[in-house]
Amino acid sequence: MRLIYYAIGGGLGHLVRAKTFLQMTGLTAQTTVLTNSEFADDPRIVDGLNILAVPNSLQENATEFRAWLIESIEKLDAECICIDVFPAGIFGELCELPSTLGVEFWHIARLLRWDQYAPLIHGIPPHYSRVWRLEELHPAHQQFLDAHCDRIDDFELIDAPTSAQVDGADPFWLIVHSGPDAEVAQIIAYAAEIRAIENRDVALWIASKHAPSKLPASTRVLDVFPAQIYFAAAERIFSAAGFNIMRQTQAYREKHTVLPMPRRYDDQFERARRRHSSHRDFTP
Repeated sequence: MRLIYYAIGGGLGHLVRAKTFLQMTGLTAQTTVLTNSEFADDPRIVDGLNILAVPNSLQENATEFRAWLIESIEKLDAECICIDVFPAGIFGELCELPSTLGVEFWHIARLLRWDQYAPLIHGIPPHYSRVWRLEELHPAHQQFLDAHCDRIDDFELIDAPTSAQVDGADPFWLIVHSGPDAEVAQIIAYAAEIRAIENRDVALWIASKHAPSKLPASTRVLDVFPAQIYFAAAERIFSAAGFNIMRQTQAYREKHTVLPMPRRYDDQFERARRRHSSHRDFTP
């Protein structure tokens, strides 16, 4: 099957989900991944993926993006398009696609702030033959998918095995966040404040492409992907509440401090609330 995986979104999460899903389903070789992520040129992240970058000029323009997408589907002779997260596209550009495209639609569903996203849906959205649901959705979001798909399956993403775990000779606290810069700085500042309050002589290790230039004492910046190789050795883990980091830290939740960040569509606060409710290990 010639597949297009729609991984539109500037962060890291869409690409991580794409790679993991395609590896798990054995569809990597026959798939082209559409992306506008800043991480799309990092071979550690996109190794093995066929990447088609979305031109910057199309971003924020639903009409032009829809036309480019239709042209890409035709050029690639795609039989199926798998939409990550946004069931009508990130701008609503997937509404009113011509029926003559003749492609099957799949969808990877995760939590959305549905009240913020739903106004983008104008006209007829795609009808999905299959939906893989990665986490419980808000009721209105779930109702929308029930009305626009043939089959919904709960699905757990499992990353491919990584290299051996890293052992720290001395204790360290790990900060993991892909950005933006101000958020990375906020998480670092929070970890440093906790360190000072507890009077701990422990290093802060930062796994981020967006570490600020001014850092607290005893701080080390890691140029690493995936960061999971440090999870077991870290004394504590600090992060936001994005979908991927929350699932990847599930086994380490008792030492994981979560600082949810505001997003236009991703509901990090609800995801953090669920972790807190289930495990009573969320530090606000």
